[in-house]
Amino acid sequence: MLLKYFLFFFLFGFLGIFQSSFSALFNIMGATVNFIFILFFLIVFFSGQSKVSFDWKIVFFSAVTAGFFSDVFLCTYFGTTTVFLLIIAFIFKKLISLLKGKRDKYPIVYFIPLFILAFLGFNLLQATLHFNWVFLIEIIYNFVFAMLGYYIYKKFNLYEFSE
Repeated sequence: MLLKYFLFFFLFGFLGIFQSSFSALFNIMGATVNFIFILFFLIVFFSGQSKVSFDWKIVFFSAVTAGFFSDVFLCTYFGTTTVFLLIIAFIFKKLISLLKGKRDKYPIVYFIPLFILAFLGFNLLQATLHFNWVFLIEIIYNFVFAMLGYYIYKKFNLYEFSE
């Protein structure tokens, strides 16, 4: 139980350092990948899907940890990212509960629009939403890595570990 919290804390920290140092070198027209947000969204998407209730403890811990590392490594006011991630988690918990009960527990058809909406909402809340080519490239760039994370999560049954 305590191991998954330590693992998520370590992953968010590692991804924060990786995102701000190494992956910044691989930007496309100024668009970079937000690995912290991708990991947070994967945790929200897969958290509590096989249970009757939503696992708020791990989502709250992930939002606080992801918000902390986003605020440390990115140029935002301290604490705002945590609030934004909690808002996004609450909204998508409601959306996921509406979609629950379908045949496949983790369909890619739900993941694609939910990730794009969450990414748009996250950037809208942070007031960094500018509709131009760079933002479109940033959506696609983040989406590619989110899909990679989705398939890794499903392939290794990591959603059972996060319960």
